[in-house]
Order: sequence, then structure tokens, then C-alpha cells
Amino acid sequence: MHGAFHYKRRQPEKSLLYQVVQDNIGPFIRARASEGKDLPRYVIKEFEDYLRCGRLEHGLVRVWCEGCKHEMAVALSCKKRGFCPSCCGKRMVETAAHLVDNVLPVAPYRQWILTLPVPLRFWCATNRKLAAKVHRIIIKNIEDHYIKAAKRSGVEKPEPGSITFVQHFGSALQFNLHYHILFLDGVFSESGKNFLAAEKLQDQQVETVLAQIAQQVIKLCRKGGFISEDPDQVQAGEMDSLFGESSVLSAALSASIKGKIAFGPRSGQNVRFIGEGFGFQDEVPLAKGNLCYSQNGFSIHAATRVHDYDRPRLEKLIKYISRPPVAMERLSKAPGGLLQYKLKTPFRDGKTHVMLSPEELLEKLTAIIPRPRSHNTKYSGVFAPHHPFRETVTLRPEMKKAFESSKENDQDGKKKRKNYTWSQLLARSFKVDLTKCPHCGGELRVLKPIMARDQIDRHLKHQGLVEHPPPAPSSPTDNISYDRVLD
Repeated sequence: MHGAFHYKRRQPEKSLLYQVVQDNIGPFIRARASEGKDLPRYVIKEFEDYLRCGRLEHGLVRVWCEGCKHEMAVALSCKKRGFCPSCCGKRMVETAAHLVDNVLPVAPYRQWILTLPVPLRFWCATNRKLAAKVHRIIIKNIEDHYIKAAKRSGVEKPEPGSITFVQHFGSALQFNLHYHILFLDGVFSESGKNFLAAEKLQDQQVETVLAQIAQQVIKLCRKGGFISEDPDQVQAGEMDSLFGESSVLSAALSASIKGKIAFGPRSGQNVRFIGEGFGFQDEVPLAKGNLCYSQNGFSIHAATRVHDYDRPRLEKLIKYISRPPVAMERLSKAPGGLLQYKLKTPFRDGKTHVMLSPEELLEKLTAIIPRPRSHNTKYSGVFAPHHPFRETVTLRPEMKKAFESSKENDQDGKKKRKNYTWSQLLARSFKVDLTKCPHCGGELRVLKPIMARDQIDRHLKHQGLVEHPPPAPSSPTDNISYDRVLD
């Protein structure tokens, strides 16, 4: 019963990413403050909480075996969604498990990937209303493809469904807003009781979908004053107040999109070349592979399909499209105090890594941290929360995201119980069973968290655990004088 895999604290302080953030975040923030530029509070807090994530001295939970009295200390996590590899990884596993177990019906699925022209990435990142309209245009055109195909087969009121995963990052850690959309490869009808699989997708259909998306989005941008009648002529559009007030955030975001450096001695220099613009008037889609086209700076890829009963592959696909932005194994040291981040796929010109100084890495991380109260997972069609078919088509409609629905708990006023505990996610992803004692195989019980520093020190000493002291200064914002720090 003991098995080969047992829990061991991940020791984030030994990772290169943690060391870079710990050593450089204070100087990075102070340098921006000395330039008179405001850094949003949510960005600062993301870095602060990351430095506490997984460290026992900042909070722990006792796990105790009732049989042999063996005891373990489990560090608390930051639960952020910006770049923390551990917490973003946990969210990835939890999302995939929830969708496969509770939401997605047994049916074929197709992944549609939409990337945007470079200027549009910045406009959508800084203007929520524009981003929502662009997303709606994309979803509507793909839905129309499925609806028209179903009507040709005699279905009167077909209803498609999709889940969009908004990604903010590229393989070189640059800000790259694009959409991974998991579509039912077919439609539901008869109040969600019948499913009709879609006909085999053809290149001509993908080409048509992309052409319609590009034309409609360009029309929207012209109407909003973002581009002139000549698609090559882009101009500054309206930004949300957060970016208008925070020059450091908008500068980091703009530079990241363009593959440039915003701050420091290499300010304005290229990280790598990225094309820009919306192409030329009346440009036609260009085939780039199987079910893959580009036009006016937009590109679409629809070649990935998962069959009805291949649920393990479906879960693997969802993990891929909801993955963390930073892959720890791809970050390494380079000569001269620099860092190198390995590209997922080498560029056509042979480039394999992006070279960054520690300050430049922090700048790139700043740009990809999601804005507060922004949704990176969007449900459409039959999966939308208020769609009349949703309760019929989903596997377990009573199961809400992250929590079990329990009328007894609601009536008794008890705290809702999570669908997947931390130990269940460990078991699902890494085959680590935290419910069983590694010594005697008995049941492990989770005790009350310890948050007070004196109690933490006493417990660590009792367990014979030696932890590094907290980062100094304990907050990266110590000794920084801000007139205001944006929320």
C-alpha cells in the first residue's frame, strides 16, 4: 500500500524563477517608482504572494496519522492565476477534471485556435468592451458554421456549444492574446436530448470562417476609430482607466506584444521580430497547413479533434489549453548574469531561446498577469450558464465550478465543500496519495491551519524542520514612497 510516490514539499525557493523574483522584484518596483510611473497594486500583490507560496514560514496545515502518529507539514499556496507555476498548474488540473467529470457530455470535440493581429492584441488587452465584441464575433462565426451544416441535415433548431480559454502569453513569454476554443463538433437539438455530429470539416469551410471573422473585426475597429479605411493605418484607441492611469503597465504590455523591452538599459530594443498590421485591402486567406489559414494578421487552426469516448485525450487537451504561462524546465541561466527561456518550437530562422536580464523577465511577467475581475474561461451556447439546454446536456449540472452543491450545507450554514480537494488533485496528476500515511498506510487527517508566526516557528522546531527566513525586505514595496498605488 505504501506505493512509490509520497508527498514531499516542492521547495519553491530552490527554483530559478523564485530566486530571480526574490532578488530583483524590489529593485524593479523602486526603479519604476523613481521614474514616476505607477505600478498597479494587483501586480505588486501577485509578486508578493508568489514569494510566500509554498513556504512553511508563511502558513501551514498539519497532516496527522491517527495510527502511527506520523505528522507532516503542508505549506499554504498563493492561489494566484498570474504566473505561479504551482497554483496555475493546480487550476489547470482542477479545470480539466471538472469539465471532463461534470460538464462535457460524451461527444466529439474540436479545438479552434484564433490569434489576433499585433495591434488588436493591445487594444483588446486594454479595452474590455472591444475584447468582448471581438470574442463574440469569433464565437458567432464558428457557431454559424455548425448551425448551417446542421440545417443542411434537416435539424430545425440546432444549438452548438463551446468553452473559450483566453491565453495571454506566447512561447517566448511575450504578451500574446489569443483564444483556444473547445467546440462541440456537432449540435444539440430537441431540447438537448439529441446530438448530431458534424460532417467532416473541410479546408474551404475554415477559410470562409476566418475571412468572415477578419472582415467583421476590421469593420468593428474602423467604427471604433482604431484603424482608418486603409487597414495598414492603425491608430491609438480608447483604453480602460487602469491602463490610462498606469503608464508602466501600458508600456510593459505594448513592449511585450511587439517583442521589445520597455525599461532599463535596453529600453526600446527588440527581443525578437513580430510582424504587425492588418495586411492589405481585400487580402484573401492564405493556407498554412491542414485546416489552418491566415488573413489580415488573423490566423485560425482547427485540425485538432477528439473522438466521442476518448475522455483521457480530452482531459489532456484541456490541460494543454489551460496550462500555466511559465514552464520552469525551460528557464535557465546564461553567461553574464542573463537568463534564457527555451522556445517551445524553434522559429523558422533557427532561433531556439529568448535572452532576458532578470529585470526584463519581471517586465514580461508583469505584462501577462491577468487583470482583476477578468474571466479567462468563457462558456457559450449550450454550456452558457442560462442556456435552456444546459442542465440537459451537461453530465452533472448540480456540480458547480470548484464546489459541490449541497442543500443541507446551505441550510445548516456550513461552508461549501470543494469538488476536488488538494489531495485528490495530487493523486490525479502525480499519483501521490496524501490520504494515506507513507509509514503505516493509515488514514491521514488534515488539522487546522497554523497562521500565527510564533505558532509556525514552534511547530517547525517541534518537527525538526528548518526553513529559510522570509525574503528581506518581507514586502517588495518596503521603503517605497508612492503617492498612490493603483488597485
